[in-house]
Amino acid sequence: MDSKGEGEKALEIRRKIVGLDSASEDARVKLAEILQREGKFDESVEQYAELAKLYESMGRRDLKLADMYEKVLSHREDKEMLRALCRIYDELGEKKKILKWMEQAKSMSATDPELLAMQARIYASLNQIETARSKYLMLADMEKNEGHIEGALSAFAEILALMPGEDEKIFRRAEELGEGSVDELKKIVEKRRRELAETEKIKEEEKKKAEEEKLMQEEAKKKEQTAAKAPPTAARPKAPPPKSPPPLEAPSMKDADSAADLGSAYVKMGLKDEGAAEFEKARKIYEAIAAAAGPDEARARQRLNLISSFLKGGQPKGKVEDKAKVEVKPKAEAKPEPPKEKEPEKKRKISFV
Repeated sequence: MDSKGEGEKALEIRRKIVGLDSASEDARVKLAEILQREGKFDESVEQYAELAKLYESMGRRDLKLADMYEKVLSHREDKEMLRALCRIYDELGEKKKILKWMEQAKSMSATDPELLAMQARIYASLNQIETARSKYLMLADMEKNEGHIEGALSAFAEILALMPGEDEKIFRRAEELGEGSVDELKKIVEKRRRELAETEKIKEEEKKKAEEEKLMQEEAKKKEQTAAKAPPTAARPKAPPPKSPPPLEAPSMKDADSAADLGSAYVKMGLKDEGAAEFEKARKIYEAIAAAAGPDEARARQRLNLISSFLKGGQPKGKVEDKAKVEVKPKAEAKPEPPKEKEPEKKRKISFV
């Protein structure tokens, strides 16, 4: 019927097929397509919506379900469906698609706390801090107007975790939420900053591990290539005697720089105690490298002077400061010279020998 141009008759048959097998994906898609071609857009969208419900009942959370959501949202507003679409893309790491749909559906995303919070979080992850800040402020106002004090404080906490210099402005706004709100906000901020610091530390460790694995793979590949090119040996050599295990590698400049960089990240986040601990770790490694008098001695001493200055003057009060002062200050003192009266005696011995 369709090939003969009898669209209405073909449409009637398609409807009967779906009525006989409502769980058929193919039948619903073909019905939706012919409805759209015949200009019956509302009915076509309804078929895509029914297909989305079918996928949901099957427990699917993939791009096929997202495609059904997009077909529906392209023709009508549905806040719950927009949330579901953004959740799927969030799980799949499709940040740009989330922002695209939130921009297209501003009337819904700008008035929904869940969508606004997701939008702010994505901008923060993309390092668009100012945009993220404005979204979190909008979220805080929305939560405040709804009487959700905890939600407003959480939004303020995200701003302070991202931008420590905003403390005074945000605390003034938090005071409007009621007595004790500022103290509660400080607790949430401290917890959030620690979480961000731990996340940053994990990322650094994963990055370092990936680099080490890549280096090992490259070394293994080089050995295989070398072994393949090597000429065959005439006789099998005797196995060498077992060697003692190689000594553990001493800490390197890379380890020291990593600790120093992590210390700087902690300080920028307002975690001075954690920063001091990392600086102390870096200081010990730089001292060992400087004492070894190797090729990295000059650079190690330069970095050591910078870190020692911080530990002497910029270290917050606590155990780390005491430890740093005990270990660093004696290092700066001049070594006692041997008694002058013994010098002639030492020269006479040398002359005698």
